[in-house]
Amino acid sequence: MASWVDVPGRLGQAALRDLYARADVFVSPTDRASFGRSALEARAAGLPVVARRDSGVADVLADGVEALLVDGDEAAGLAVARLLCEPALHRALAGHNRAVPSAFTWVETTRLTRLAYALATGETAPAGPAGAARSYR
Repeated sequence: MASWVDVPGRLGQAALRDLYARADVFVSPTDRASFGRSALEARAAGLPVVARRDSGVADVLADGVEALLVDGDEAAGLAVARLLCEPALHRALAGHNRAVPSAFTWVETTRLTRLAYALATGETAPAGPAGAARSYR
């Protein structure tokens, strides 16, 4: 697998962009991701994502649209194989991820953070942009 699997560790922005440009799929095997920032970055680069259904990634990426969400390691391996063996599925997820901007922009993230603080402190929730009410799982 060393010839076709890359686990690079921490990278700078330019190196990460280059890696995403060469990659076919992004795999987030952890169930401990509370938010899934790295999966969102990969999605923004146009990569199909494979991630655990019981992680924070499932809160920010739609199964079968932006990602394949799975229940464990064996299922993750099968999802990667499926993406590599079913070019139409790979094209559909990658095409969607390249063409449709993520709902998680910095503006939206800031709005949600302010909302969370308002809810936690009992203050009035700040107003957001029109149509910004989105239900997050």
